[in-house]
Amino acid sequence: MIKNIIAFFLFTVALVGAEVPRVALPPPGPSRYYIHVVNGLSKLGLLVHCQSKDDDLGYHRLLNHGDDYQWNFKVNFWGTTLYWCKLETPHAYVSFESFWPETQHLWLRDRCKHGT
Repeated sequence: MIKNIIAFFLFTVALVGAEVPRVALPPPGPSRYYIHVVNGLSKLGLLVHCQSKDDDLGYHRLLNHGDDYQWNFKVNFWGTTLYWCKLETPHAYVSFESFWPETQHLWLRDRCKHGT
């Protein structure tokens, strides 16, 4: 009787172990991310203001074509780091998220140089 119980227990453990789904983990991301904003406008200056919930990076004027502004950071412990930027010219502006954590999709990785 005990042999039957032990055999049933081992069979159940083997069956459950065989049916545990294997989760594919995404490849580890870079330890540090770099954001690089470049003024590609031919004759207009560009005002750049980027920030996260915790870090306001201030205003930066990119007056000439090719001028740039850049910063780098690490994702916080919780993986919730989010940066957004507002770019302004004298007659227009655009506001957008410049970095967000990617847990399901790899949109940023596929569009950024070397995944950074």
